[in-house]
Amino acid sequence: SYDLYPTQLGGVQVTVNGVENAPIYYVTPGQLAVIVPSANPYSLAQIQVNNNGVLSNVVTVPVNKTVPGVYTIPSGGLGSAAAVHNSNGTIVTPTNPAQPCSDSTGATCDIIDVFLTGLGTTYPPVPDGAAPPASPLSKTVNTINVAVGGVAATTPLFEGMAPTLAGLYQIDFTIPSTLTSGNYTLDIAGPGSD
Repeated sequence: SYDLYPTQLGGVQVTVNGVENAPIYYVTPGQLAVIVPSANPYSLAQIQVNNNGVLSNVVTVPVNKTVPGVYTIPSGGLGSAAAVHNSNGTIVTPTNPAQPCSDSTGATCDIIDVFLTGLGTTYPPVPDGAAPPASPLSKTVNTINVAVGGVAATTPLFEGMAPTLAGLYQIDFTIPSTLTSGNYTLDIAGPGSD
């Protein structure tokens, strides 16, 4: 069985296009976070909040197939850095850098894990707000492109729901061998979004 995010939390429910109860991450007095149901077939979503029986106004927002959002961590006064992990599970930092591949076989390089949201539909499908199983892996059906410092990463090794973690996606890739030491941008792009 799957662990699900609830569709009602603290007396709050969220509907999308009037019918779909969205799984809820959290509710605070000033903010809430929900997962847009994957069954929404429309290019626009009309969202309404029911707070203990009191309905909000309806807000209309565009819906894309993908809207990648990379999780970040503070980077010591330099803004935020992507929360990426090396092959050994440690966070990539200036003192613990990722190693690019030295040849086309992938020898002596790190496989990088990046965690994000918004990669869209997966197969096999996972119920909205559920934690996917470790097997079989639930992979994205949309084409996702990864670039580091403007250089395309090799075809990602995995793109899909992070096994056993509800609402979280994961991409595994290697750093392009042409890059030298330094800090680089990470670009994740899907259909119609970057």
